[in-house]
Amino acid sequence: NSTRLWYDKKPYRIKLDNKTSILGLPANKDWVLLANYRDQSKFMNAIAFDMARYMGSFPFANANRFVEVEINGNYMGMYQLTEQIEMATSRVDIDTSGVLLSLDMDDGPELSPDAGNNFYSKVYGMPVAVKYPKNISAERIETIAADFAALEQTIANADYESVQKIMDMESFIDFILLQEISRNVELEAPLSMYLYRDGDGK
Repeated sequence: NSTRLWYDKKPYRIKLDNKTSILGLPANKDWVLLANYRDQSKFMNAIAFDMARYMGSFPFANANRFVEVEINGNYMGMYQLTEQIEMATSRVDIDTSGVLLSLDMDDGPELSPDAGNNFYSKVYGMPVAVKYPKNISAERIETIAADFAALEQTIANADYESVQKIMDMESFIDFILLQEISRNVELEAPLSMYLYRDGDGK
């Protein structure tokens, strides 16, 4: 979102009429073209995605390909084609009773007050948006917010034995390592951070 707002080279979201495999990636209707405007190497996101896959703690790490983009005869430059983060068999493949959450100021109550699927977390005041399930009821949002608050409270209490019962610690540690190695400043904001719960799991 910040690239779209502030920079000349715009990212794009693509929605096709039918599920289509692009450059060997699993078929889907929804795709993203990342501009990577501030990264002169154009490799930082790709390296982070690949590292996440190789670490083995992230079953739904984005696949990606580099492409050159031309729109209506105008050369737009090199882009990174990747997958829209969403609940789907070839994307975030969770049970229909699971949840997919985004921690992102742009999706939160302050900047998206009319979205109807977001809330501030009760302990740390994090902007949380429910990406799945879609068309969610206010009651279900309250249940998700309460579950999230329970996790936050165990962290605030330094009750790490209880934290381990709620959160997958191996993937969390690898997640933090990946943020540090890639020097990802969006963790602090937060922007573009996703969590999921598969059914009644962690």
